[in-house]
Amino acid sequence: MRIIAIRGRSDSGKTETALALIRELRRRGYSVIAGKDVHQGSFSIDTPGKDSFRLGEASGEAVIVRGPAETSFLYRRRLSAEEIAARVEADFLVLEGFRDLQCANIACAKDEEGLAREVDELTIAVSGVVAETIREYRGLPALSALTNAAYLADIVERATPMWEGL
Repeated sequence: MRIIAIRGRSDSGKTETALALIRELRRRGYSVIAGKDVHQGSFSIDTPGKDSFRLGEASGEAVIVRGPAETSFLYRRRLSAEEIAARVEADFLVLEGFRDLQCANIACAKDEEGLAREVDELTIAVSGVVAETIREYRGLPALSALTNAAYLADIVERATPMWEGL
């Protein structure tokens, strides 16, 4: 499996970049799993008082919730990005907003000042809002995933190594 993180602040274009990349990778025949790191402290996947919540609370570890059209594994703790990656199987894992895994990433920002906070030694490309006004940043290609998803996927295919795991 290969992992790519889409990083940036709110409203920088992370979700649109992730969506365009995922669609293009799938169009090329790859299996793709997406992950979203939510930073709002009050966010909860489960609802206190519901049966699934009560079952998970009783188990202390996890609860599996299965409905007619989906299945969810709810762990009773925050997993690290590495632990998440170790539990999934796909050709690509696209992680939006995750910062706790050292892996290839695409930096998204509203402007070049924002990019200065996002780009690191593992950044392989720039996208998001700022890519509407620039074509490169510090030698990295800057491209809108909305209009250049195929080129972005080419870069991701070339620059993301196989993840070795835990």
